[in-house]
Amino acid sequence: MEKASSVLVPTRVASWVVLIVLTISGVMYAPALAVVGVAACCAVLAAFEFCNLMRRIGWNARLWALAFSVGTAVIMSGHSGWDIVPEAVLVGVAVLLVISGLPYFLWTNPAQIAKMILAESMGFLYLGFTLSHIPWIVDDGDGRIWLLYGLIIVAATDTGAYVFGRLFGRRPLAPAISPSKTIEGAIGGWVSGVCVSVLMLKVFSLGTGIWVALCVGAAVSAIGQIGDLAESKLKRVAGVKDSGRIIPGQGGILDRIDSVVLVLPVLYHVSKVYIS
Repeated sequence: MEKASSVLVPTRVASWVVLIVLTISGVMYAPALAVVGVAACCAVLAAFEFCNLMRRIGWNARLWALAFSVGTAVIMSGHSGWDIVPEAVLVGVAVLLVISGLPYFLWTNPAQIAKMILAESMGFLYLGFTLSHIPWIVDDGDGRIWLLYGLIIVAATDTGAYVFGRLFGRRPLAPAISPSKTIEGAIGGWVSGVCVSVLMLKVFSLGTGIWVALCVGAAVSAIGQIGDLAESKLKRVAGVKDSGRIIPGQGGILDRIDSVVLVLPVLYHVSKVYIS
């Protein structure tokens, strides 16, 4: 067991370094089409992991339907020629997803089909709705900087929560969901996110005041931690430690984007205010 742990640590560190380099270079310098493609691939892979988790708790979702719907939502969001709000595209795709499940009522247990449609709808809102904001963010002016700004706040929150939790953690935050998380760690992570948000205000020259940086940092940090807890709850109910194994030493796609997905709509609408 000790040998396995000693091998796992370098693997996790190497994976983190690669992910950080790829994320920063991709967000700032990759062509918009490449960003859309990567976001769509992440959405489809995350949909696969989400379906597996839901099946473990008895909510059978159609993998092909969810993967197709979230992938389509992200790709359609990348069509910069449409002068419509993101929500319009997302509602249309979500409606098609629900309609595609209605014929199953003719020959299958209605209760099971209702659970299937509900599971797919939750997956679409969790992945399709959130990740499809990435193309809209990077498509506008300083949108890439805003996206990187938000990712740095999330990373600072995760790091702060870990450090403060290790040093000062005494009281469990949500023992039934994630026993290792503490109230002290959550507060430390939130404070870290807010402080980094104010610091990045000067680094990125976003054109906002300090109060906006404080509010955005507080919101992004808090929402990121909620997203982390939500995915931890889903894994706890499903009885698994990681959502997948696609990233060496890190788990699955959901394990890496759980703190980010719920933050993306916030970043989009805030960035639109200051880019316009």
